[in-house]
Amino acid sequence: MFMLLSMMLDAFLKGGWWIRSLDNKWADTRMWLPNLFAGDTEKDFVGSFGKYYNRLADERIFIAAIDEQTVDRMGYPFKRKHYATLLDKLSKMGIKAVGIDVTLSDSDREDLSSDKKMSDAVRKAGNVSVLIYINPENGETKYPFRGLGEAANNISHPHVEKDIEANGQVRRVALFSDTKIYDDLSIKTRCGKDCMGAGIPLLAAATYAIYSGIPLKKLEGRYGTEPKLVNFRVPQKRPYHPGRTGAEKNRMNESVYRHISVLDILEDRLSKEERAALNGGIAFIGSTAAAAFDHYPSPFMTAWPGVELHANVIDNLLHEDFLIPFPAWASLVLMLSAIWLPILLAGYTIKVISLSSAGFMAALMLANFLALVKHYDMPYPGMFIGMLAPFIFVTAHKALMEGREKKWIKNTFGQYLSPKVVELITRDPSKLSLGGEKRDMTAFFLDIAGFTTMSENMTPEQLTTMLGTYLSGLTDVILRNDGVVDKYIGDCIMAFWNAPLDQKD
Repeated sequence: MFMLLSMMLDAFLKGGWWIRSLDNKWADTRMWLPNLFAGDTEKDFVGSFGKYYNRLADERIFIAAIDEQTVDRMGYPFKRKHYATLLDKLSKMGIKAVGIDVTLSDSDREDLSSDKKMSDAVRKAGNVSVLIYINPENGETKYPFRGLGEAANNISHPHVEKDIEANGQVRRVALFSDTKIYDDLSIKTRCGKDCMGAGIPLLAAATYAIYSGIPLKKLEGRYGTEPKLVNFRVPQKRPYHPGRTGAEKNRMNESVYRHISVLDILEDRLSKEERAALNGGIAFIGSTAAAAFDHYPSPFMTAWPGVELHANVIDNLLHEDFLIPFPAWASLVLMLSAIWLPILLAGYTIKVISLSSAGFMAALMLANFLALVKHYDMPYPGMFIGMLAPFIFVTAHKALMEGREKKWIKNTFGQYLSPKVVELITRDPSKLSLGGEKRDMTAFFLDIAGFTTMSENMTPEQLTTMLGTYLSGLTDVILRNDGVVDKYIGDCIMAFWNAPLDQKD
């Protein structure tokens, strides 16, 4: 039964698009929250408590950006011969692994020699992963142009379309697909037997295999084909074109990973810091020119280049810090606790219910952040909504019932008790003990001496007026002194003190 409930909750949390949407907004809020306490105008996502779960990008990873200036100078689409020159230069600068985030399926009809130049450069580098394209509509696969796949260390795919959220973000990526192209003997790559039996790797996984030296089949056994939750890195500002002179030297670029212009690499205009980043680093070659790249919104940017997503995934692989889905059974326990807490507290006051519920959700929020430090993605909005519904019902019902109870108490006891005592009992009706109790009390009896003889000499109207004045006046005195009028017996007033509330004097 418990396993069934756990499976139902897991399906609810994963299948409900609105819950997923709220969870995504909450995940973004967690990452942005430290920035609110940064204390300056610059964005700072790792200041204060953000340093415990937000991380900056690994400086070994960078984007060889085919930017606007590169396109303006060398044209678009980017020629294969330029890729060849770029790869030669990256190899000379000590780059350790290269992932090309550009689909190169068809031959260059304008310059057939350009294909060979690129293939030769890829073969010479020996550390390059190239892409195949899989048509999402019919599943048709387009391989790299002839010679490129054979020259590459391995073949990978860039597709993350099936994992896109409703808001266009990609938060989950499968590192391997179920398609086993490497088992097809007609597909030859330099990784050879190390790739046999493996599914098609995502570009990030394929590039990581080159960098780490871990065979693809072993990586697939470690990470499987189920989507992994991306642990997003936070953006920062860096100099762009720092190796140039003049105004360009001071230009800043905000990105998660360092962008190095392909034009700067080709023209040998790199700063000392950029050259150091390239040595032993990981390069993703991709377009960042306007209207020439895939837009995948991140928690920080509305138009995040898809190549940066692959860089973020390999960053998670390097540090083994993908987010871990919170166990379904633990979510079930917390969800049931959130739902039942207001119901179990229904016998207490609204104040107690409200403070207890707010305290529980605050503790849950703190636990949410602590779980994130350990890389667990703990849901929160769904639990908040789970508590909110019974909380509203219980407090509304209780407010209605308490309103009726207070009205009854005031109507019933207002004539006999002082307003102060009535107010105390209204606040806490439990002070009324219907079964009676034994206690020390002061009893008060008062009547008028010779009342019978007096009344015989009065008309009924005179007697009524006199009794009204007498009983009202003395009743007011008793109530002002917190006494309780028990009854009127003709001209006799019976009252008492130290009940129903304690009175020390």
